[in-house]
Amino acid sequence: MNRASLYGCDSYDLDKVTLCIEKIIDDFGGLDNLLKKGKKVVIKPNLVMKKSPDGAATTHPCVIEALINILKRKTDDITIAECPGGAYTKERMSSIFAVTGMSKVAERTGAKLYLDYQQVALPCRQGKVTRNITVLEPFSSADVFINVSKLKSHGLTVFTGTAKNLYGLIPGLEKAQIHARFPDKNDFADFICDINTTIVPDLSILDGIVAMEGNGPTGGNPRHCGVLIASNSTYTADLAGCAVCNFDYREIPMFISAVKRGICPDGLENVTVTGDNLSDYIVRDFKKPDTEAKGIIKLLTQTSNPFVRKLIRSKPVINKKKCVGCGECVNCCPQKTIEIKSKKAFIHRENCIYCYCCQELCPMKAVDIKRFFLLNLIK
Repeated sequence: MNRASLYGCDSYDLDKVTLCIEKIIDDFGGLDNLLKKGKKVVIKPNLVMKKSPDGAATTHPCVIEALINILKRKTDDITIAECPGGAYTKERMSSIFAVTGMSKVAERTGAKLYLDYQQVALPCRQGKVTRNITVLEPFSSADVFINVSKLKSHGLTVFTGTAKNLYGLIPGLEKAQIHARFPDKNDFADFICDINTTIVPDLSILDGIVAMEGNGPTGGNPRHCGVLIASNSTYTADLAGCAVCNFDYREIPMFISAVKRGICPDGLENVTVTGDNLSDYIVRDFKKPDTEAKGIIKLLTQTSNPFVRKLIRSKPVINKKKCVGCGECVNCCPQKTIEIKSKKAFIHRENCIYCYCCQELCPMKAVDIKRFFLLNLIK
């Protein structure tokens, strides 16, 4: 049965969040069904970059703390693991854990923070665009794997939630190679499906208490949605999250691919949603990223003519007033098409594949999205 659990939660008050997560776990058979005594649990938040929780780019630490406190009733073997884009080092990961609030959660709860870099290659038996996937080791060896993502808009995938959060299982620098390998949105959507058929979380929770709208996943604005969503299927949880954002899942490649492959229900009418009434939490004016085309322009983006597609795509542009020349965009660019000139980033446009990694990982929000001018005229 396709099933999602949704509960309203108006703030990151630990008691309120704990109550909601308890209800969610009960909806899926209770704690005894999820976790046997003494088993090893790995929790994966979305820590896309070193940002304070107030910015809504990362999973809020309160959600992780509430979850850990509940799980501790059955086990003390709990690890928080994540792999953001860019170089993976113990020092960098420690800093990300600290700034995102995960270090303090670990101190208060006794959970471990994964700071090693052990990797394992897994066969992707249902893969469409790849035959194997390399992930950080703890995600493959956990007795129970819980995926806790953030509800956000996304420059490349339009929407990001629990299914896209599994992209964070892949070692940091390898992500750039994957973007270069799958520059087409539809192929990338199939790759996300391949991950989701290779490692299936026991429970996926979507933090939508405060979401991010606009130019997510890091450059957008916080938007209060007041909801926690969960499922034992990533795409089912995301389908409910997409509805909260008032996005049409039928226009988003990630869902289109998953529906075709039978791993996502074709609409919420095929999902049983327990808990509160989803329609009470729909945000009618939730903003899409500037990269999202509309109307006839959207149709033109689907043309087979590569020149036309490239001409009308929304383009990443360096905002020189904000750029400090830190080089983060240089390091994360899959095509190595960005360099620092006169202490400012410069994009060599001819090699850009429009993956928007530079916008996603810029710590200064110094990468703007320049929309094709007709986007503002034609609907």
